[in-house]
Amino acid sequence: MRCFISIDVPENLREELIKIQEQLKMQDLNAKFVEKDNFHLTLKFIGEISDSKIESIKEKLKQVKYRKFKTHFGKLGVFPSENYIRVIWLSLEPEQEFSKIASQINTFLPFGDKRFASHVTLARVRMIKDKKSLIEKIKKIKIPKMEFNVENFKLKKSAVMRTGPVYEDLCVYDL
Repeated sequence: MRCFISIDVPENLREELIKIQEQLKMQDLNAKFVEKDNFHLTLKFIGEISDSKIESIKEKLKQVKYRKFKTHFGKLGVFPSENYIRVIWLSLEPEQEFSKIASQINTFLPFGDKRFASHVTLARVRMIKDKKSLIEKIKKIKIPKMEFNVENFKLKKSAVMRTGPVYEDLCVYDL
């Protein structure tokens, strides 16, 4: 099964992310926009693992110890660069809090992707005609000063469907 570890954006703030997406949709942009129920910050992408390994991963994640903290929406950005745009994202701040949790997770699960960037994916870009115009638009979008408490992280299963990914919580770890 395909798995990752994440922090979900609370239900009451997802509508704000949809509003940002609506502003992006006004651009001449061919993109797959993340569905409202799928907004999250990935702490670690694990990838394909066998069912037999899932229990071991669940146990190792119980060792992660961190405190609850407040986070807020940061800035909009793109991956991998402004010259080659494939993802449009919104950062969550303070990034160092998320980096510390991701680092602990990598200590207990030293495999898979170890890269980390504090972001919530808003759209995966298929094609864009005017990159410069999109970057200018991104810089003008006002990000609401929204704050929420980070109280847990989750081990999730991802099933890829024709309509998009469907996520299922396998285990929730309270901070």
